[in-house]
Amino acid sequence: MAEKKNRIMRRRLRNAYLSSLISISLVLLLVGIAAMLLVNARSVSDYFKENMQVSVMMKTEVSDEQAARLSTDIAQRIQDEMTYPGQVKITVIRETRSVAIAK
Repeated sequence: MAEKKNRIMRRRLRNAYLSSLISISLVLLLVGIAAMLLVNARSVSDYFKENMQVSVMMKTEVSDEQAARLSTDIAQRIQDEMTYPGQVKITVIRETRSVAIAK
């Protein structure tokens, strides 16, 4: 009878040890992931702040010279009126889009 109780106690102890080991491992994994997010969050936000882009869609009637003038005007206006940490890329796009839907 004492031997049976001893086996039951060992089994309980083994299960408790295993669940404690898994719990501690999961907590340490989550703490590591949170730390990595905090460490890399600053560099990711700096990357997005430094690499801003403005895209302007123009009609096809606009000439190449007008598109180039518009992009330089927008760049000059942004440079004069805004403060930003990196650079701003201005893209002027002239294109014709055609969409057809088949039902």
